[in-house]
Amino acid sequence: MASGRVRFFGPTTNMHLLSRSMLDPGKSTETYWPISALVRDLSPETHDYLIDLFFDCHNSNVHIVHKWAFLEDLKSGDTQFYSNFLHMCMLAEGWRYADRTRPDIKRLACPGPDSSTFHTKARKMAELELTKPGGIPSIQAFSLLGDLEAGTGRDDTGWMFAGMAFRLLFDVGLHVDPSELRLAEREVQIRHMVLWACVMNDAYWALYLGRPTMLKASDIAPACLNKDFDRLIYSQSRTYVYGKTIETRIYEALLQLMDLLGPLCETRNASKSLKPTDAQLKIATLDQQLNIWHINLPETLRWSSENVLKAPASFYLLHTQYHTALILLHRTFTTHSTDPQDTAHHNESIHFSSLCRHTCVSNAVQVAEIISMYRKRFPIKRMFVTGLQHIGTAATSIMAEISMIHSEQQSLERERLVKHLADLKMSLEEMSNMYQPAKLMTSVVEHFIRDHGNMMGDHIATTETDTANPLSELSSSSSSSSQQAWIMPIIANDTNPSTSMPSNSRSPFLSPARLQMEETATQLHAAQNRQPSFNSAEGLPFLPSTWFDEMNWEEDDTDFLNLVGLKELQALRGGDLMGNGLGMNGLAEGGAI
Repeated sequence: MASGRVRFFGPTTNMHLLSRSMLDPGKSTETYWPISALVRDLSPETHDYLIDLFFDCHNSNVHIVHKWAFLEDLKSGDTQFYSNFLHMCMLAEGWRYADRTRPDIKRLACPGPDSSTFHTKARKMAELELTKPGGIPSIQAFSLLGDLEAGTGRDDTGWMFAGMAFRLLFDVGLHVDPSELRLAEREVQIRHMVLWACVMNDAYWALYLGRPTMLKASDIAPACLNKDFDRLIYSQSRTYVYGKTIETRIYEALLQLMDLLGPLCETRNASKSLKPTDAQLKIATLDQQLNIWHINLPETLRWSSENVLKAPASFYLLHTQYHTALILLHRTFTTHSTDPQDTAHHNESIHFSSLCRHTCVSNAVQVAEIISMYRKRFPIKRMFVTGLQHIGTAATSIMAEISMIHSEQQSLERERLVKHLADLKMSLEEMSNMYQPAKLMTSVVEHFIRDHGNMMGDHIATTETDTANPLSELSSSSSSSSQQAWIMPIIANDTNPSTSMPSNSRSPFLSPARLQMEETATQLHAAQNRQPSFNSAEGLPFLPSTWFDEMNWEEDDTDFLNLVGLKELQALRGGDLMGNGLGMNGLAEGGAI
């Protein structure tokens, strides 16, 4: 024990630990300053407003802070689950979602891009925190600070702060079987909650930046791997049997989904060693696992007309995460690179690429539809940060598909996709007030639409969001491309998105998992008529260079382009292919989104 908190040391440690224990005998007598003394312009009303926003908009999506444990320690002066550093980070997160037109919120803004007084002070407090880590509150605070840094466009700094949280996780021993520590039941639950919040954040960062995860299941005790959160978030000091909230049930389902996405974060060397057939089999296996997860969702979490009307915001992001995962999984094989002289393998490659291409575009369209329905119930400005990744992934896939459509016969399909892309652009534009990376993402999509959407006339510039009942158009046929943005996404119709064609198609394609089991004329017809117009094993096609020249590359940080899967665009202005795709022939090689 140090500072009154549990700490973990492995069997290889030595007597250097004695120096710290001698300097810090007994329980800590740490105190903290009232937050009002640290932030002069913070009134009690504004404080409560920001804290409520944190729990409503952030903590409901990633359960990282136990509300009542935090508030009780704040009131009593204890520091087991409270620190000024954590408090400051929570207020900074709340400020991100706040109404920026309020005078009290304006007073707390900083001159920097989309930053607040709380964020600035939290960055300064981080250095002091590293000299004397404070246990669980430090883990929570560094995790939140990493998220704040990403929101202002400092991805590398955010990733490093998140890594500090993961290091402290082992320092506090959250990965150890809690039964060996003789802790109170609520403390065990909170440790379990913080552990899984870190695992979730680790997976998010890995997908976001295209890097391997830092927390491995092999380093965590099996007793800690349970994804069941009883009485966790809204229980106070007593451990009465509370029913799980819908937010907690969604969170548990999301943890199970993210647990399946480990292969998407594999290192470059591991993925390069796979043969194409092995990679296809691996994709098919993961595709099947994702669909099983989707089919086994409890009734309250399935995409249905009833759930859409009453579910919280995190429900929508659960389903967009599922479709985003399918896009990331399949987009590596949207092209083929086999030897044309090897007819059998070449035809099979075309066949598989066509399936993957349809999977990517159909799931991207479904993400666009879900986001449109989200906007009818919730302000997009308060969407959790992962929604930015989902929108960017969907937009990239739609742009790739549009760039491959050249025939006049497919003009209606092209028009439909441009409309969906315009809807996604509007969402990015609204989110740009909250997330700095969304500003450049909006610029990228705007340039693309201008070059490819001229046939749409004034529609792109005047697209408006219908604020009517989100289910008012659900009775429309799902095969109607003209109303595609306003109908219930395909997942409501008991079909697997990864096996279904875009809504204007007449018949579904088979899942890649069944590719070698069945042969249909429909599949061959699609492969012949929708063959990619480029030849690359790396996934997505390049985007035309006409709008590259219009980008202000000196002012726009090109690192942000990674957020939409467009890696190293500045270096590719000459018309070469885009950077490596994320996948098995480079699974986890490309951009994070």
